[in-house]
Amino acid sequence: MVAVMTLLTVKEAAAFLRYKNHRSLYNNKTVPRRSLGGRVLFVMEELEQWISLESKQPADAAAEAGRPMFRVKVRA
Repeated sequence: MVAVMTLLTVKEAAAFLRYKNHRSLYNNKTVPRRSLGGRVLFVMEELEQWISLESKQPADAAAEAGRPMFRVKVRA
């Protein structure tokens, strides 16, 4: 079985991730990327997985620590 990867340029990945500026995506080193022949490329499937993990992480970390996910201040 052959694995299929959808490769995206920086501009395409920025549009996919809804970044306003592709340069800010390029500078964000936490987003998974690949280098190929001096070019920075993004694999769409890896980005989808990264989004999934990033969206779950804050809630899971708060739940494991036994603290609420957010705090609300009420003024009397």
